[in-house]
Amino acid sequence: MSHPPMRSSEIERPAPLEPLATKSRGIPAWLLSLGLHFTVITTLAVVVQDAPRRSASLGIPLRDGGIVIVKQTAGKTEYFSEEAAAGPLSPDTSLSSADASAAAAALPEILPSDLPGPQLPTGEQASGAALEAMAIPGASEAVRGGGGKGTRPGVGNGSEAETQVFGITGKGSRFVYVFDRSGSMEGYGGRPIAAAKEQLIESISHLGNVHQFQIIFYNERPEVMNPFRGQSLQLFFGNERDKELAQRFVRGIVASGGTEHLVPLKMALKLDPDVIFFLTDADEPALRPEELESIHRMNRGTTIHAIEFGAGPKASRWNFLQQIAKENGGEHRYIDVTSLPAR
Repeated sequence: MSHPPMRSSEIERPAPLEPLATKSRGIPAWLLSLGLHFTVITTLAVVVQDAPRRSASLGIPLRDGGIVIVKQTAGKTEYFSEEAAAGPLSPDTSLSSADASAAAAALPEILPSDLPGPQLPTGEQASGAALEAMAIPGASEAVRGGGGKGTRPGVGNGSEAETQVFGITGKGSRFVYVFDRSGSMEGYGGRPIAAAKEQLIESISHLGNVHQFQIIFYNERPEVMNPFRGQSLQLFFGNERDKELAQRFVRGIVASGGTEHLVPLKMALKLDPDVIFFLTDADEPALRPEELESIHRMNRGTTIHAIEFGAGPKASRWNFLQQIAKENGGEHRYIDVTSLPAR
């Protein structure tokens, strides 16, 4: 069946094409992804290469990589390697205590040095600060050379000495001389102070290298043997050097001023000596009963010998010098300064 020819107006014409929308020309997604992956891979490569160097600087042996399985149970955590999954991680595959110590020692080289916080003392300051901080029993005694009552090193073990002042014998390993140098000691032609100095130097000469001593001259205030200015009150040894220093100190003493007994006596007791030789010509001002009691309470076993200077025969009345000797296990000796040899 034939169809009549179609007219040109009846022929279907395609719809006119719409203009394409203008697209933005940004960075393609695949290029962004590629750049991101490249950055991550490069960073990982740097970290992996740096890890062996850092481990070597810490002294930590290098370990092969692997898988570690962690098993946590009640109150216990176990680690398993892929080679020994059935058993705990062996010491060979873990950081040993020696490695850990090496790593800890190297930490100051890694961490910044200006971190805030308290700094530990170093050198001599450290030993000293540590002893105080730890409150070790007897630590302060060890620093100053004391030993406390009942723990006197030297006494009873063959290293004790015997020495005298005006005929009174002291026995022990540590001696302190507390001598009056007030103005009255310069009386009678200077015989009292001269005799006291002579007796003191002679007494120290009988000490050996293992024995210790200190000298305190006093008037209104104490003057302590301290050739190394700035150091605290301390005992010196009976070696030739310290004996020479003591002689220089004694010869340089000049009598002057008034008298104050209590402070130098307490200073001497703080050194915890075995013997104190206490010499004065001052019956007045006397130590009051409460002051004598404070000395007795403070005393931890020190023998206190009292040497009293006076002019003419001793008065019959009892005085504080006899009392202090009696209360502290010592002797009292009266010396008539008029009978002392002239200078």
